Amino acid sequence: MYTIIVKFEVEKKYLNEFKNAIVKNAQMSMEEVGCFQFDVFIDKSEVITLYEVYRDQKAFDFHLSSTHFKSFSEETAHMVRDKSVEPFEMLYFSGK
Repeated sequence: MYTIIVKFEVEKKYLNEFKNAIVKNAQMSMEEVGCFQFDVFIDKSEVITLYEVYRDQKAFDFHLSSTHFKSFSEETAHMVRDKSVEPFEMLYFSGK
């Protein structure tokens, strides 16, 4: 399993528009072969965090090359103040 955690700091005036766009992107990502989980969170400071789980890095690379991801990235680039991406390889899975 290959997990990605992405954090977005979004300009406040674009927050609602960004939330709609990221949820749409998450839903479309779940249709990709090899994407097992794509959760979207927002904390009290309005930082949006993504928790994405893929079969392997190849499946994640496919996601990055998808039309819907490229469109999302282009459409929201001006909304994002800061973004961090952290990849993880799973050592243990406690789910069923």
